[in-house]
Formats: sequence, structure tokens, C-alpha cells
Amino acid sequence: MTTRLRLLDGVSWNEVALPGDRVGALLAALVAEHSGVSDGRLVEEIWPDSVPVHPAKALQVLVSRARSATSPGTIRRLDGGYRLGIPDDDVDARAQESALAGARAALADVRRAGVRCRTSARVMRLTARSRRRRMAPEKAEMGLAAASARSNCSSRCAPRSQIVFHI
Repeated sequence: MTTRLRLLDGVSWNEVALPGDRVGALLAALVAEHSGVSDGRLVEEIWPDSVPVHPAKALQVLVSRARSATSPGTIRRLDGGYRLGIPDDDVDARAQESALAGARAALADVRRAGVRCRTSARVMRLTARSRRRRMAPEKAEMGLAAASARSNCSSRCAPRSQIVFHI
């Protein structure tokens, strides 16, 4: 998939640089807000130091310039504002934001899996410890029986070094 609007490494549309810093500021403001941006806020963000004499008209002209440099559907008019009219996948900043959200979700899954693994390992250790405690008397009896068998066999059968006991 090709990114149509790039803002992260210079402002461009289909790999062609867009003219003017204000077009970039307009597009950046629209990319930052998925639901749209009011006319007043756009004017503040695009002209932070000196507001034009006719801000609404200046914004209209800028939107028209941006649309002609990109495509007519790139910027959509809302009641009292504008919003970006292209899919998130067509915008590098939004695609990166989506990838970051996916990575955070995957990391959270890994962390949850790690907690489950540590919990499982703790349960397994406790279970093994409990089994050893229950089996301890049985092993003690088996050890005594093996020692007795070893002493009986050693005197009658093979030398001690050749006798192997499996417990």
C-alpha cells in the first residue's frame, strides 16, 4: 500500500512536495484530529503570530490551494470546520500511529502472557514441593528397603560396584 500524504519527513502528496508551510500546517492540524478541526482553531494553528484581516476567507483560500495540490476529497467541510477526507492508511502519520497502537497492544499481550507464565511456574513449583512432602515417607521406606537389599545381595551376589538400584 502506498502512502499518499506524507507529513513525517516533509509535506508531500504522492511523493510530490506540497507548496508552502501553511498548507503543511493545515494538513498537520487535520491529521492530528480525526473528527475535524474548527475554523477558529485552524486559523490559530496556521497563523499563530499574525491572524489575517479576513481569517475565514484566508482559510478558504488555503483549503482551496491544498485541495488543488492534492485531490478534491482530501479535505472535507464540516459545520464550522474541516476534516481530512482520506483513509488513515493513506497518511504516514496516522499509519504510524496505528502501528504504534498495535505494537502497544502486542506488548500488553506479551506482558499478560509473562504474568501467566510466572503464575503457572509458581503453581508448578508449589505443586512439586507439595508432592515431595507427601512422598517423603514413601521414599524413606524405599531407601531403607534398598539399603537392606544391597547388604543382602552384596554378601551373596556380585560386588557392590556392579549392583544398580532404580528407585
